[in-house]
Amino acid sequence: MAGTLRETVLAGNWEAPMTAQRLGERATDEIIDLLTHEDRQVRLITVACLEEAGGEKARSGMIDALSDEDDQVRMTAARGLHNNPDPDVYARLMTVYDDSADAQVKHHIPMIIARNDGKITDATPLTARWEEEEDDDALEGMVVGLARLGNEDAKSQFTERLHSAAGTDLDRYLTHCEYIEQKWLINALAPVVFNKTKLRYIGPHGRDIDLRACDISLNLIAKLSGKRFSFEVNGRTNYLPEQLEEVKTYAATYEE
Repeated sequence: MAGTLRETVLAGNWEAPMTAQRLGERATDEIIDLLTHEDRQVRLITVACLEEAGGEKARSGMIDALSDEDDQVRMTAARGLHNNPDPDVYARLMTVYDDSADAQVKHHIPMIIARNDGKITDATPLTARWEEEEDDDALEGMVVGLARLGNEDAKSQFTERLHSAAGTDLDRYLTHCEYIEQKWLINALAPVVFNKTKLRYIGPHGRDIDLRACDISLNLIAKLSGKRFSFEVNGRTNYLPEQLEEVKTYAATYEE
């Protein structure tokens, strides 16, 4: 087994991120130059290590990696930035947004920025680009990010998109609800509570289950509201019609 973190990364060993997690910010100086290594596997592991290391220099490296030639490296960098939010990189992320030809990178950037929702006081750079953006994937990320930041137009558009979504698109928008995690979604989720589409398989844990859109939305409403209903909400149940009715009635009439 390789000895140092750098040797582990260069060996293509996926134990490296665990080592970086133990080392913390000290890991970054040892490996950050590997972001330009010719082997994409080395670059990929390096980005994963930076995610675990955290800190200002690691975030800077992950922003650089959003422009990597390899799409998996870019998406790993996006994930790492989601997990290491920092309002101080707002302007630099907007520069990457403007320069990027990757719609998925542009999809994630507004959502990464919005993870600092309590510290973002000016969403104008985002709204200006929202008005000009034409790519559907990039637009989706912009709507989701701005909705989390409290933009009323984005909240309305998000709700429309949630209600019109079906199949895997609906599952993705329910995941966006989990990301936004704000109480205004309680009303928005009410119409989904009777949607019986099977979306997520859970198992094997002794009792396999296909979670339906109604189950996922009920779980979200319970979590967002903090309300105790007349039945147990445990996150892995196909709820009964009367239970769905109870939560739908609550969500439809909920007022913040």
